Amino acid sequence: MRLLPTIALGLISALVLTPVALAASAKKSGRKTSTQRSTTGRKPSSKSTTAKTTKTIAPAANKVVSEAPAKIDVKPLSPEMAEKYKLFLEKLDEQAKNDSLDYCPALQIVLDTTGDEWAALEWMQHAANEGYAAAQSYVSGRVLSHVPGDKLQDPATIQAYRLAKAAADKGYDPAGVDVSICLRHGIGTTKNEAAANAQLLQACKGGSFETRFKWLQLTGRLNKFDDKDRPEVKSEIDRGNHHIMYYLSSYAPDSPTQVEWLRKAAEQGNAEALFTLSSLSSRIKPKDSYVLLQEAVKLHSPAAMFVLGTALADPDPNNKFTQEAGIAKDEKTGIHLVRLAAMIGNSQSNMALGHAYYDGTFGLPKDAEKAYRHYAAARNARNIAGAAAEGYLLLKGEGVKQDTTRGTSLLNLAANAGYAHACVLLAHAEYAGFDGSPDASKAEEYLNDAAVRKMPEAYVFLAYITAKGGTNLKANPQLAENYVRMASLDMGDKAQQLYDKLMSEGKWEPHP
Repeated sequence: MRLLPTIALGLISALVLTPVALAASAKKSGRKTSTQRSTTGRKPSSKSTTAKTTKTIAPAANKVVSEAPAKIDVKPLSPEMAEKYKLFLEKLDEQAKNDSLDYCPALQIVLDTTGDEWAALEWMQHAANEGYAAAQSYVSGRVLSHVPGDKLQDPATIQAYRLAKAAADKGYDPAGVDVSICLRHGIGTTKNEAAANAQLLQACKGGSFETRFKWLQLTGRLNKFDDKDRPEVKSEIDRGNHHIMYYLSSYAPDSPTQVEWLRKAAEQGNAEALFTLSSLSSRIKPKDSYVLLQEAVKLHSPAAMFVLGTALADPDPNNKFTQEAGIAKDEKTGIHLVRLAAMIGNSQSNMALGHAYYDGTFGLPKDAEKAYRHYAAARNARNIAGAAAEGYLLLKGEGVKQDTTRGTSLLNLAANAGYAHACVLLAHAEYAGFDGSPDASKAEEYLNDAAVRKMPEAYVFLAYITAKGGTNLKANPQLAENYVRMASLDMGDKAQQLYDKLMSEGKWEPHP
């Protein structure tokens, strides 16, 4: 299966609430949590920071924290990894001293050493136990980035808040922002507006562009394009705060103005601005777009890493960008980039890796358990496709203990959010009878829903079950032919080819 980019759409709030992310403001705020935020990857310089210089992070033993976080239960690392783990800790220490959110240097060591993207959390948990602020922020962010509304005071949420607080108390300002948001909304702690404001102000004193950008947002000083003229916002722009420039590009009144602000942000080293400019020019100037994409990857944009990684791993010969940019296949490098992006928190990369592990493609072993973990991670990041894929594997009991109730719930939520493929997966679950009672009639209903949602392949699947018949559904070969003709209006000859393949194999099983 081609490693095509998966469209990451937001799930409806009933599925996953993300208070830490949502509290920052609207959908184009650019705010991400500790495990998801991308940075320029630069050390402090005249362009990427304010007057702040590298600071000293207080060791865990020197700071008394009320409600200290409990140690995380994690198995010991092997002696063979001791030297690499030491380098990993050095990268985390450097990151914390610079108040950077760029986890790539540390995560790169984990991936190169273990060859396992899931080892990142294990290493981070060890480092968190040892008091490393950046690791505490990473681990806490895995929970705080997707706290359901009914889990705000769950023990795991409280523990995550305390970890973030411990990192903030050591002077790691990005954690201070997360703590402020938790206090503002009562996530893992008692809701306290005054304490939230004080925590945010304290984080801003460090002077990093990221925290000062968040301060402007969270205090209502920056929430629309015209706010660029406010004295406090203008002052930050004059200093070169590229986070604000990138944010303003999202609210620009027209395309030329959007590009103008994207270029301003890109010139200051904003990785996401570079990636967005690359995307905007991909069809017009593929070669120039490719140069921008590579620059964004160098600055560790997870989205850019995903796009370049998938292009390298599985270049599409019919894609103008791939061809004119001269992208040659390099599966090893491509998958490495996708895995690293997933470790940072890119849900599209989680989906791509989920598919790769499910199929055993792109040099990765077939592993349903790892596929499930990636789908679940994508769902945690509010990715509709991830919710549907996770639900499907739960229904099948593949890579995870079977749970038809939760599986059906996830698939229904994804379907209700407009994801047509979720209807196809629900149809197959009914047709195959994962709950012990096959129902071809219900499968027909779900496939009709998918077809109505502009998914032509659904007509081919309808043709198959109509030709075969089943429980509550009488076989009707003539109607099956009509369904194939309907699919061909959008799919051309591929509709008949797919139908013939299904009929010859005598089975239909959609991909997650």
